[in-house]
Amino acid sequence: MAELGLAWHEGRLEQFETQLEKCKIYAPQSGMVTYHVDADFWGNSSTSKEGAAVRNRQKLLSIPDLTVMQVKALVHESVIDRISTGMRASIRLDVFPDRTYSGTVESIDVLPDPGGWIASDTRVYKTIVTIDGSVEGITPGMTAVLKIQLARRSDVLCIPLQSIEREGENSWCYVQQAGSLRKCQVETGDMDDDFIEVIAGLSAGDRVLVNPESVDEIARP
Repeated sequence: MAELGLAWHEGRLEQFETQLEKCKIYAPQSGMVTYHVDADFWGNSSTSKEGAAVRNRQKLLSIPDLTVMQVKALVHESVIDRISTGMRASIRLDVFPDRTYSGTVESIDVLPDPGGWIASDTRVYKTIVTIDGSVEGITPGMTAVLKIQLARRSDVLCIPLQSIEREGENSWCYVQQAGSLRKCQVETGDMDDDFIEVIAGLSAGDRVLVNPESVDEIARP
């Protein structure tokens, strides 16, 4: 009986030694190790911690390639159908406000971000943009402002964005004519942070009131 007990304990010892050896994680290359962040359906994120149970093939750590950097952005559902892989983008980092990086849209999720389902009725889609060229000084976790070039327009008529007033589905602006201001309905197109394209309703050379809200009383003909 004593010999059987000894064999059983020796087997258990061998099993524990094997498990202990498998607890050692060896890096395949040098670099910075980061914890992998898991997000569930409800948008809650978590990382591995001491004492937590892990499952087979669970991703725990990663060594990012610091020679290639990507920006993760959440794009509003109203414009997601206009974005495709390969589009050009510009990136500005908060830590380097005087630098502008160019990038390329790498991937677009086909389903909304899980966090967006709970936060509000608005749907947002995770979009990955790869930074082109040198990424020296950039580290994971930095905050960035991303602008994706949806389209390129040449030889178009545009006015400052704040010149437009919205009334339902109609757009208006005020044009100076014969010393007074005339309310003019316009048809608009694409826009950016500063300007909006005018498809119809204005002509080149028209003098447009930049900020209608700054004028208490607008004289009309």
